[in-house]
Amino acid sequence: MLVLLARADCLRRQLSTPPDIASEAVTKLRAWFRRSHDTITQYFPDLVESSLRLPSYWAHVEGVVLDDKAAMRAVWEETVKGPLGRYYETWLAWTTMERQLRQIPQARSLFKRCYSRKLEEGGQLALAYEWLRFEREEGSAEDLFQATLKVDPIIEEANVAATAATNQPAAAAARAAANNAKKLSREEVKAMRRAHDPNFKERKPGTKRDQNGQEKDTSHAKRSKAKEAQPPPGDTDMAEARTAAPQDQPSTSQPVEPVLYTDQHTVFVKGLGFDVHEEDLRRLFSKLGVKSIRMGKDKFTGALRGFAYVDFDTDEAVQKASEQDGTVVNGRRLFIAKSAPPSGSGRG
Repeated sequence: MLVLLARADCLRRQLSTPPDIASEAVTKLRAWFRRSHDTITQYFPDLVESSLRLPSYWAHVEGVVLDDKAAMRAVWEETVKGPLGRYYETWLAWTTMERQLRQIPQARSLFKRCYSRKLEEGGQLALAYEWLRFEREEGSAEDLFQATLKVDPIIEEANVAATAATNQPAAAAARAAANNAKKLSREEVKAMRRAHDPNFKERKPGTKRDQNGQEKDTSHAKRSKAKEAQPPPGDTDMAEARTAAPQDQPSTSQPVEPVLYTDQHTVFVKGLGFDVHEEDLRRLFSKLGVKSIRMGKDKFTGALRGFAYVDFDTDEAVQKASEQDGTVVNGRRLFIAKSAPPSGSGRG
């Protein structure tokens, strides 16, 4: 390998500045990289070099030195289709190179392509965290939310496996909670985002677009249907964390009305692990004057759902709490943002 790389060094140094793609020096350098790749493939078919010295060098020359991004991607494409494609380091090296060249959409497309692959040595989990990091540093809030929706099941599965290695009863409880969680359809995911994602910008809830593209109010009909329908066992509704009054509230002389939260001074927290409870959030926001905390729970089993609403007294406290977005609690990176429920939803 060192001999092959040394020869590539010599040929690269013979390039003009700036290099001429049609020159003989470029042709020789590309031919050498091809020959080196074919030699390794022929005589060492099972060689897995995690340092990626040859493909990284070749791709760098194509994409950076020669400014030929199509050729660079062809190098990486051939690499991931070989034995190195089973390792997350290969995919990460490709996405990192795209990012360094400020090819952000292409890097995002790569993450979407490879995040679900079962990679060697825990690579799938590592790649999931790398995608979240990428979107936090390069993407919009919508991009981060979409990535979170995709990788959360992978992270939860890894947490269950880690728990199983140390605590069998806790692992059983976590697995049961994960299995009982409702499988959301695409429309239900949209409804959940519409109700709880403060950065979601879509038409008002309870409306429907007609053939002319005009919004038509259907919220009254939906509420009527909701009253008639009995939710199936195991169904969960995240919105109940906003309006549900405590079941064991002492009776008074006056009828107890359900509490309607306006969320004027509230942050929405998601990404909570099963081992994160109300007291953990109180410690996290201890200096900001927490007024109340509403943990999202399954209304039948009482199992935590991984999100919460934290109420404060002032806008300043909400702002400071939102600035803690990305804080890691018990090994999980949290999403924290000011709660902004859609107007007219009737849920506060």
